[in-house]
Amino acid sequence: MKILIHYLLLVGLPVLGVLGVLRVGQSLRPPVSVSGPWTVEVSRQVMGYSSCEDQLRQSEPLVLSISQSGPHLTLSFNNKKKINLEGEIESTMVNARSHHPATNPVSDQGNSSDAIHLYATIDRQAGPERLLGALSFSKCPAAPEINFVATRQVRSKGEVR
Repeated sequence: MKILIHYLLLVGLPVLGVLGVLRVGQSLRPPVSVSGPWTVEVSRQVMGYSSCEDQLRQSEPLVLSISQSGPHLTLSFNNKKKINLEGEIESTMVNARSHHPATNPVSDQGNSSDAIHLYATIDRQAGPERLLGALSFSKCPAAPEINFVATRQVRSKGEVR
């Protein structure tokens, strides 16, 4: 009888614990994966606003690289200014901001008025995945938001990611 009680305590309780954790975790869903390179097409409304064009001036094509750890994101553009943002993904919404204005290359004086904000929605309906969103630069009052469409770069057959 004593052996049976020890067996139930040493085996039964851990099994019940694992079953409880599995039951509680059933409703958990991982965040959508957005990591990797995205080709960005900026709205033509930017043209004519020199301060806005300077923010996004680049060699073609403009690429947004996203690193992801769970819901946390690090975004960087390959443009001349090397814009870096940090943000999060919630459901299908991406929201990111410049993380350290004092060290952001876009900032000349290092003040927080040089903030950059990106928000986008993930569109998985039509063909390759796309990010439909907007960028706003506090130094660009002429065009408060610059719309963009980013398309996930397709992997070649032999490439492993």
